[in-house]
Amino acid sequence: MESKKDFLVDLQDTAAVMGSGGLAVLATPRLVAMVENTCWEALEPTLDKGFTTVGTKFSIDHLKPSPVGATITVFVQ
Repeated sequence: MESKKDFLVDLQDTAAVMGSGGLAVLATPRLVAMVENTCWEALEPTLDKGFTTVGTKFSIDHLKPSPVGATITVFVQ
């Protein structure tokens, strides 16, 4: 199963607002949430009613800053 979703970095997504840093760039915790959301939306139609997904392990290399207004594309497979 594959899924792709675009996210627009807004002020509320920044490290400065989320408290994970002092810059107005995409916060790593928000990036993790974007990946989890994309995974959940990909799997949700296949789940029985009342079931959901949970993250159990996550490894990420967040290598460069993404400023407010940037588009982040998350691709999961």
